[in-house]
This record gives sequence, structure tokens and C-alpha cells, in this order.
Amino acid sequence: MKVLIVNFYGKGGMLYYAVELANALAGMCDAALVLPRKPQRAYRGIDRRVRLLEVMVPEDFTRKNILKTPLFGMLYPMLVAQIRSQRADIVHFTNENIWLVGLLPFLNRQRLVWTLHDPIPHLGDSLRKKISTRILGRYSARIFVHYQYNLATAAQNGFDAKKLVAIPHGCYDFYEKYLKAGVRQRRMFLFWGRIRPYKGVETLIQAAKFLPEDVEIVIAGEGASRYKDAAQDDGRIVLIDKFLADEEIAELCQQSMAVVTPYVEATQSGIVSVAYACSRPVIATKVGALPEQVEDHRTGFL
Repeated sequence: MKVLIVNFYGKGGMLYYAVELANALAGMCDAALVLPRKPQRAYRGIDRRVRLLEVMVPEDFTRKNILKTPLFGMLYPMLVAQIRSQRADIVHFTNENIWLVGLLPFLNRQRLVWTLHDPIPHLGDSLRKKISTRILGRYSARIFVHYQYNLATAAQNGFDAKKLVAIPHGCYDFYEKYLKAGVRQRRMFLFWGRIRPYKGVETLIQAAKFLPEDVEIVIAGEGASRYKDAAQDDGRIVLIDKFLADEEIAELCQQSMAVVTPYVEATQSGIVSVAYACSRPVIATKVGALPEQVEDHRTGFL
């Protein structure tokens, strides 16, 4: 059997998700992976058995960047031709994006499967994402979700229950290669990732006042500086406003006592998988499928 995994994100969690899925499938079938050109360093982690098909789409697959793509008018015909040329038994879309919708009429829907990460929209999600999620749900022959919570939530929110299949979130154990000997642990809790309204950063900042004076909270990720005013009265809160390299994430994890996910809503989180790969417990809120990812008092605290 030949499986073609299609992912148009060239960095971050969606890239890692697609790569780790392809690596896992490589031991069971003929696995191929569609990724943007000019790959991030994380592409080094692709299993040699996975056939890589690089396509001419921007690393950050947004409307602004797509319109800047050379030969934009030929983008969809080229993508369709490249996907069809693989003659895959299964085509697996690993995320939802409005630009993927344009490919659907040209693909065999009986061979199309899709990973639905968010059965209900997050706070701050765009209308485009909501529309593409619904269209992909109708076109896909099978829809993969993570954990029983998302299986039930998807069925309750209009997705065809006959198409839904629940699976665990994959592990990101490739982070183990970035771990260093001799890294000193600090009295520090770590939050990192995309800064989004649903992730509860304000709550985390407010919680700092209940911690001992010698405990820090590091908040890292693009957009962290928007909390500068909220954190200015507490010198123990460290803001790092940047997209972190894998090595930086691993080092911060090693320095921390635990990784925190203070989300006010959630489906699941790849952050949890990275924390486990770095041998760190996770302190999480009891929302979404996080209680299925974090075993209370065993792999973390809820």
C-alpha cells in the first residue's frame, strides 16, 4: 500500500506532526511526504525510507505568501499533477487550510483521509479555517481525531460519526537528540508555543503571585511581548518573543521543573509530546483531551 501525506507547512508543530507520521508509516507501507521547498532544519529527521516530494509553495502557507508565489496561476494545476503522479492508495491531509480546499475536486475522495485536530474552533480562529474544516469533513472518506474526547466532540458537532477514527497523538522523540548533558535545572516553569487567546497566558501570569519568590515563569513564543504590561510588575516572569529553534526548546525544557499548558480550552497539544520527549512533566488544565494525554500524578498534574 502507498500512502501520500500532504502537508503545506514548513515549520512548527504541523511540520513535525507530518514528519513523525510519515516516519511511523514507513515501517508498514510505502510512505511519501509532500512538503514545501526550502525545508527547515527539522527535515533532517525524515526517515530514509520516506520518499520526499517537495512542492513549490511558501513555507508559511497563507494567502499573502501564496499570492507572492512565482507562477501563482499554475500553482494548483502543478500541485494536482504532482499528487496524482504518485498514484497513492491513500492521500492523507494532516491539517485544515482553506487553500487545500481548491485541490479537493481533483482528487479521488474515496482515497482521501484527513486529520481533524480541532473539532470545534479555538478562540481567535479565522472564518477561513472554520469553512475549510467543514468542507474537508464532507470530502474525506475517513477522519482521524486524537483521543476519545475529540471523537465525541466531532460527532456532536456535525461530523459524520461513521468516518471518525480516534488515535493517540504521536510522540516527538526526535527531540531527544537535542538534549545535552550537564544542563542545570532551574526553579522555573516553562510555557512555549504559538501565543493564542485560548492558551491562558493571562491566567499563568496571574498565578505567578502564588509561587515562591525564587521561582520563575518563562513564556516563550512569537507574540510573547504582548504580555509585557501584564508582567512588568513581576520580575520573575521572563518573556521570550521569538520562534524557538528545536535546540532552544530542548534546552529550556531541560532547565525547567515542568512544562505548563494553562489552556482555557483545548483539543490536544503537541507541546505535551515534546515535554515527554525531554523527560519533563506537564502541568495542564482539565480541558479537552489534555486529561487523556497527561496522567495525573504520574506524567504530570491536572
